[in-house]
Amino acid sequence: MERKVAVIGVGQTEYTSIRKETRSLVEIAFAAISPALDMAGISLSDIEATVYTSVDGFEGVVRPDRTRDAFGQGWNIPVISVNTGGTAGGSGLKEAVHLISAGGI
Repeated sequence: MERKVAVIGVGQTEYTSIRKETRSLVEIAFAAISPALDMAGISLSDIEATVYTSVDGFEGVVRPDRTRDAFGQGWNIPVISVNTGGTAGGSGLKEAVHLISAGGI
């Protein structure tokens, strides 16, 4: 049985090269996540899983380290990493919809 899925909050940071960024990866992630949580009216403790996307290859960043830093594995929740190059954002949203709709999250 498919479950209904909706986007209930969004957040984004201004695009910049990580080479020019002065904030840590955790600070960047927090800057994007906070508005989405506020818009949705939920907190970090309500999150059951995350779908993480970026184009780290263009920035020369090691993905597993960035993922752990950004979303803190201490939460003990699944972190699904999607990287399809320049289409990562759209692919990540599509993956999240499929996982939720199918009851995988």
